[in-house]
Amino acid sequence: MDDLRSPSAVTALSRATQWIPEYLDFDEYRALAVKAIWALGKLPGEDVESKLQALALSDNPILKKNALNRLERRAANLNH
Repeated sequence: MDDLRSPSAVTALSRATQWIPEYLDFDEYRALAVKAIWALGKLPGEDVESKLQALALSDNPILKKNALNRLERRAANLNH
């Protein structure tokens, strides 16, 4: 699946971090948003970095924690 990474997915994944479908209204752990954040973190580009930085400033602790995690991992990968 990693060969399917496409920068054109950034907008859709970013929107998925904010969207709570009715059928997932019960999900306090925001599983869809977390998966979208992890997928974003695997994409290249400065646009991704800015989306993750914005999520790292979120009032939602789950979004914030996962965005910070992805930013840290991206930074670690750059240093290798």
